[in-house]
Amino acid sequence: MRQLKMSVLALALPLLMVSSLSQAAVDNERVQAAIQKGVAYLKAQQQKDGKWLSGSHFLKKHPLGSTAVATYALLSCGESANSEHIKKAFAQLIDERGYPKTKRVYTLGLLASALHLAAIENKSYEKPLRNLSSALIRYHAKGAYGYEIPWKPNDKHNPLHVSTSQYGILGVWAGMSANPVSSSYWLAANRWWKANQVSDGGWPYRKGGKSTASMTVAGIASSFLCFDNLYRNQFVTCTGGKLPVHIQKGMDWMAKHAKGSIGNPGSHWNYYYSLYGFERVGLAAGYKYFGTCDWYADGVDRLLPMQWANGGWPDIGGKKAPKCESIVNTSFALIFLLRGQQPVLMNKLEFQGDWNNRPRDLANVTAWMNQIFEQKGRWQITNLLVPVEELHDSRILYMSGCKKLELSDADIAKLRTYVLQGGTILSCAECNGVVYKQSFRAACEKLFPEWKLKLVDTDSPIYTSLFQLNKDKTAPELYMVHNGVRPLVIYSDEDFARSWQTLIPHTKPEKITRGGMVKILPNIMRHIVGRMEDLESAGSFRWPAATKLAPTIHVAHVKYAGNWNPEPLAYERFSLLMAEREKVLPQIEECPAASLASSKAKVAIMAITEAVSLSSEEQKGLKAFLAKGGLLFVDTAGGDAKVAEAGKVFIRDLTGEAPAYLSSRHALYQIKGKKITEVYDRKSSKAFAPGRMMCVLKDKKLSVLFSRQDITGGLLGMSSGTIRGYDPESAYDLMRNIILHGHGPMTTTQVKIEMVVAEPVKKEASPKQEAPLKDAAAKMAALKARLEAAEKAAEAAKKAMKAMEEMKRAEEELKKLEAAEAAAKAAA
Repeated sequence: MRQLKMSVLALALPLLMVSSLSQAAVDNERVQAAIQKGVAYLKAQQQKDGKWLSGSHFLKKHPLGSTAVATYALLSCGESANSEHIKKAFAQLIDERGYPKTKRVYTLGLLASALHLAAIENKSYEKPLRNLSSALIRYHAKGAYGYEIPWKPNDKHNPLHVSTSQYGILGVWAGMSANPVSSSYWLAANRWWKANQVSDGGWPYRKGGKSTASMTVAGIASSFLCFDNLYRNQFVTCTGGKLPVHIQKGMDWMAKHAKGSIGNPGSHWNYYYSLYGFERVGLAAGYKYFGTCDWYADGVDRLLPMQWANGGWPDIGGKKAPKCESIVNTSFALIFLLRGQQPVLMNKLEFQGDWNNRPRDLANVTAWMNQIFEQKGRWQITNLLVPVEELHDSRILYMSGCKKLELSDADIAKLRTYVLQGGTILSCAECNGVVYKQSFRAACEKLFPEWKLKLVDTDSPIYTSLFQLNKDKTAPELYMVHNGVRPLVIYSDEDFARSWQTLIPHTKPEKITRGGMVKILPNIMRHIVGRMEDLESAGSFRWPAATKLAPTIHVAHVKYAGNWNPEPLAYERFSLLMAEREKVLPQIEECPAASLASSKAKVAIMAITEAVSLSSEEQKGLKAFLAKGGLLFVDTAGGDAKVAEAGKVFIRDLTGEAPAYLSSRHALYQIKGKKITEVYDRKSSKAFAPGRMMCVLKDKKLSVLFSRQDITGGLLGMSSGTIRGYDPESAYDLMRNIILHGHGPMTTTQVKIEMVVAEPVKKEASPKQEAPLKDAAAKMAALKARLEAAEKAAEAAKKAMKAMEEMKRAEEELKKLEAAEAAAKAAA
């Protein structure tokens, strides 16, 4: 299956700050398996003519509805627009002239969504998308829709209501890439949605009815479509980003009722339809919580157990659903599961202050990136009350403001942990906020006193990795806190958030005003993350759990005058992973280079990010460590080629020998059960034989091991677009073998035995067990005596052999002397 596509048919809206919540872990592998089964089910249910069955329940009036929603679901899940399944389906939905074969609004909205995705891959679908959206624009009824277009007043069989109006406006929005929409349409629609809201903040099926969850998400999503297209430029000033009253009331209703709506679907078929609405609002809003409801985790918990063995989802209520209903249910379930799995391109940080001056900045720029690069991705809002694991839903944490940034010591500690575990902070000052500029720079000094915020040279890959912005005068001037391996903070005094807020997602790169302000983000993403396909689903991050194992291997982390510890948590993660996977816990402790020889360690790790210049005492310490048989591993952290060359010079000066390549057949790669036959490059993901490291041998034993490619950064487990080095799994495998090999006779099996023997469990033997135990003890004693005797005999034999060799050498010397004496006499 191709990569899962990103559908940008979603809205964004801010929410009030949520309280401290801990997300229940979503089993992403189970979700992927459920999606694959569901896709297989839909394909199996497609008829030979390309349709999916209809003819039950309300779909008798919408005969192509099941075909439209199934097509939309398959395209969302990565099915190619050029596959036979999709081509046959569109042949049933669109006539030869490129017009839809139906006037039913539910079907038109879903068909427009499907065409929108198909047109990304195959431009021939732009014409039918344009025709469809033009019809919806032409035949709206003051911004609303009935079951069918055109709508006629007083038609009892075609009333206006919230449900169909949601799909009508969705179809118009889906077609915007092919068909511009005038502001008069959005004004009419905005008035209709405001007029049909209930006083409690929710929306009913029809005006005058009671609020329901499914209609409220329809109202919120549709209201924000109008809001986005009418008031995009409203937030160019820094006024805090307040929402219209009617939208805020809708969000307040959701905070109160979402939990019960997702967790208790009742017995009605529209549960899946409602989940689709939750997903639309939730993803585009950027929040994983409505009140205390984690909409995706709660929906997954409900959906996965309900899936049939054949991959479909049934109607709710105990009766086996007709095939048509199972097609619709399965399609909506797949879209819900798929979109919740999409990786988060950026988290936006909600903090005390003016954090949301530009409420649509990330929504617009994320949608633009998905359109331009045909990628999947979304954005999300988070805060510093959630566990640090949730901040890792994205590799980038974005924050901006105009007023003073106030962070507590606890906030600073959590942000530092997030970054040192692999994250990066991206920020800009809005509206030329001098106070924010000063306070953010001060925060950087607290966060990372080891490294300074410095101006980025325009020749840096961050300006050239995708778009060539080094000569673009509209590109923002960037500052960076860099640890020698990767960016920890990227900051600008210039307000690129304003350009993101006013960006129209369908705009082509060359037509963007001040394009450098927008195009800098794809460059930043490439610089930090690498390829978009390397991004993982939200919730995939996992820091290894603490262990109860006692340390059994001592490893020194060499401290010297320089950037000796660029990734402070890399080796903590490695040690925990080794304890988890190998049941061996290395204790990696910092050790000054000058006193290295007196440490317990047999292996020492030395990370370099620049040319190394050691004091005479530090050099003596390293040489003494090597002289006593220690293994020094030198890693070019960050993988810079110039640093790697300087590393080779450093090793030559230290040892007197130039490092040579270590054979891929060396014992280090051949440890039983830990063989390394290939390693993977971090940037290209290509596999190579493991003979890339260099070494210096002493008496045929490894003395110094040197990696020109980064291993340290890889141990954090993150991908990157600019680091020259090994991917995370290869980095782990190599470091594991380096430590096990350098430690000598301490194999993992011996470590396990020592750990068991360390805390023996005493237990009295029963009378029946006593005799066999005594017999075994006697046999062991006899064996021990024999072993001792054998050792003594061997030692005696060894001494005798040595004496014989001495005698033989003496006899040879004597013969030489006698021959010399005879020769001398003959000469006389």
